[in-house]
Amino acid sequence: MRKTIIAGAMVLVALKATAAMAQTEISTLTANGSIKLTFRLAAPDILNIRAVPVGHSIPESPVKIIRDLPAVTTSFKVSKTDPEVTDCGRFNLTIPKSSTAETAGIIIRNREGKTLLGPGDFQLTSGKLSASFRITETEQLFGGGLQFHSLAQRGTTKTLKVNADPRDDLGNSHAVTPFFLSTAGYGIFVNTTTYSHFDFGKGTANALSFHTEEPWLDMYIFAGPSFHDMLEQYTRLTGRMEMPPRWGLGFWYRMKSDWKADKATDVATRFRDHGIACDVLGLEPAWQTHAYSCSYIWNKAQFPDPAGYVKAMQDQHFHLNLWEHAYVHPTSPIHEQLKGKLAADHEVWGGLVPDFTIAETTKVFAALHQKEHLDLGVDGYKLDECDGSDFTGGWFFSDDTKFPSGMTGAQMHNVFGYLYQKRFHEIFNAKDKRSYLLCRANYAGGQANSTVVYSDWYDFKDYVRAACNSGFSGMLWCPEVRQTESTEEFVRRFQTLFFSPLAMINAWADGVTPWEKGEQVEAIFRKYDDLRSRLTPYLYSAFRHMNRTGLPVVRALVMDYPNDTVTYTIDDEFLYGEGLLVAPVFSGTSRSVYLPEGGWTDWWTGKRYSGGARYMVDAALDTLPLFIRDGSAIAMQPAMKYSGELKSYPLEVHLNPTKVESKTTLYDDDGMTLAYQKGHWLETDVTSIKGHAGEIKVQVAAPRGKGIVPSWTELTLCIHGVNKQPTLTLDGKNIGASDQSGSLVHYDQSAQTLRVSVSPMHSHLVIIQP
Repeated sequence: MRKTIIAGAMVLVALKATAAMAQTEISTLTANGSIKLTFRLAAPDILNIRAVPVGHSIPESPVKIIRDLPAVTTSFKVSKTDPEVTDCGRFNLTIPKSSTAETAGIIIRNREGKTLLGPGDFQLTSGKLSASFRITETEQLFGGGLQFHSLAQRGTTKTLKVNADPRDDLGNSHAVTPFFLSTAGYGIFVNTTTYSHFDFGKGTANALSFHTEEPWLDMYIFAGPSFHDMLEQYTRLTGRMEMPPRWGLGFWYRMKSDWKADKATDVATRFRDHGIACDVLGLEPAWQTHAYSCSYIWNKAQFPDPAGYVKAMQDQHFHLNLWEHAYVHPTSPIHEQLKGKLAADHEVWGGLVPDFTIAETTKVFAALHQKEHLDLGVDGYKLDECDGSDFTGGWFFSDDTKFPSGMTGAQMHNVFGYLYQKRFHEIFNAKDKRSYLLCRANYAGGQANSTVVYSDWYDFKDYVRAACNSGFSGMLWCPEVRQTESTEEFVRRFQTLFFSPLAMINAWADGVTPWEKGEQVEAIFRKYDDLRSRLTPYLYSAFRHMNRTGLPVVRALVMDYPNDTVTYTIDDEFLYGEGLLVAPVFSGTSRSVYLPEGGWTDWWTGKRYSGGARYMVDAALDTLPLFIRDGSAIAMQPAMKYSGELKSYPLEVHLNPTKVESKTTLYDDDGMTLAYQKGHWLETDVTSIKGHAGEIKVQVAAPRGKGIVPSWTELTLCIHGVNKQPTLTLDGKNIGASDQSGSLVHYDQSAQTLRVSVSPMHSHLVIIQP
């Protein structure tokens, strides 16, 4: 047994190891009744640390956020030096054999040599166990979920508690995640369902300290080193988002709550008559016989023939989404089934609070929703007011509430909305059907479901800042449009919403429509609505990339440029997929835009910009500043008025090659079922590079995958930056200038663009000589 003193904490430690001195778990035991530390490799690049006061253990939670990972083959390897260096994948632990109280203790470093934890960094004070990570003077930290009031967290304190409408920068939000990323190349996730408290160097300048409401800490450290790596590691541990239905990426419109069936039908028809693309219609509270709390039963005074109404909407190619919340009114058919054994001992708005950790609860909800809604053709739900509030009346269950599973209200508070939407996805999955849900609350692990968080409270800048922050934990956020103070604000907001994971006008309160704002506004709306439709293949492929790697569709600039300190404070621009930068306009007809390193092209004008600088750009009312990143591939379809209007279509892929080879994967599947999980999909890799002599090489690989009929009948490569009449080689065949005006190849000198049409089902090589 080795004995060591951890300075500061002043505890004796015993290290356990196998005879072979190689294992996947090491425990340190305090000899004076203080703290037990256990180090476990969850993966070579993920280190799990559990800190537990002696006499306590970490109980099994009814809410499992951590996924089961493959068995780890990498193990701890302990050297025979003093101090010993215990190597474990991307981390090492230094454990001195003999030392003094001033110098002794376990030190944890990442592979780059950054000290993360050292002597005295675990403290037990008045029953609260805390940990402190060492942060350098130049280190910045990001994360915490859907934060509305700050982007970079250095110098702040945060209490991560799910809450509606937070007015201050306290950490409360609709979707919180105790996961943070450091520009020093590591990430931290605290595995807890209760409230957690973080100090990002405010109390102690060079320390990130945190604790929870529980007398232990269960944390995971991610090795990074890039933000993309950390998101891959975090989502490998907690889950990656399943593919949304393709129709969910279209425009959504939520009806005014008191509209009856005839008015709702008329408004839907007018979307089609005005030629405004729309895929989803939402019904707000009055569709039910009782809404606060909920009956889940159709209000026949509002909708006399629910089945007929749903069928009429389907005939016009709309998908129907219903508002509800989880609190079950006494008039609901499931009230008695839930009472007692499946619901908490506290009510909200006179309704039962279900315990969604219990499988039987899901069955009860599934049976009712299947009969009343899904059998009629309802495709999704808006799950409202599952976030609770300390700010708007204090409604929600209290912390001392008791649930049948044994959880308290404090333990359930943060994960109630997460569980609620997760169970609804399970209902749809059982029908082999995808849905795209709205839910007003979420938590760590919630990014694994195709659910979008929303709220109708915040001002425009807060919406955009939240969009930037959402990407740090892989959450999806909807910057919805509802009541606005001016026509200008209405336009500027809807321009931004078309570059979000879910594009929605929420007219529940005022019934606002694009056409009532006048012809100019309607035309601008249609312009961006059609652009959203045309960009569907690009967006859908970005969601597939998120499904594969965890990298969010919408993210702050710092996610891709963590070495550029200018991006640390940019919370009014964001990346949309791999290739587009969006810079919303809050007022006026121009704004300053920062473009990170590399080359960028203005979407509207084709003007070229060099990155690493700020530019003042013009932005008339109909213009949202939008920039294309060099090396990206932007896939576009013809504009459609609803998803699936064209069963097959030509696909355009816009390329601006650079001297660094880039690859983009175009994705296609049936857009509706879970068949993609069984390999029924097609993926096509497109790579491009510009040589030093100016020649351009584009490779389109033959699609891989199976089991679906491809959507693309033709693939047209639109290659930008071809500054003079080129000599073209396609699949080894030289094509002369005289052949370049036909349907296969066309060169536009003014736009410096070459268009080459090829079959999407075969491999092609295009070489362009300057």
